[in-house]
Amino acid sequence: MPSVPTWMRAGRPTSTPFKALTFSTGTDCGGTQYFPRIGISPDAQARRRVYFDLIAQVACEVGVPVRLFDALIAQESRYRPYARSSAGAMGLAQLMPGTAAYLGVSDPWHPEQNLRGGARCQRRSKSRP
Repeated sequence: MPSVPTWMRAGRPTSTPFKALTFSTGTDCGGTQYFPRIGISPDAQARRRVYFDLIAQVACEVGVPVRLFDALIAQESRYRPYARSSAGAMGLAQLMPGTAAYLGVSDPWHPEQNLRGGARCQRRSKSRP
């Protein structure tokens, strides 16, 4: 009968084999610079380059992780400032009109206002239990 490997024996493991999979709760604001995003079209990449500094700045000011907020923008609008969903969500962060009004966003088509509203919305949803 083969012997049982040490890591499978009873007792507390001495190391965590999946340590690299832990997630940071930080905002990664320490000099976040533009980096190409994998899996988006060249057109989306060009738009991302235009808005990335603003995305990073707003995320840091509001206190949400830059990469998480950037991923939200990629998924929601593909970095299109005038994107509109079939449900009526608008702009880069795809804010619904009622949500935009609630967050104090007077012009949801304005990229900076939209991103600020989207970051505040993401921060609120992240802090919920």
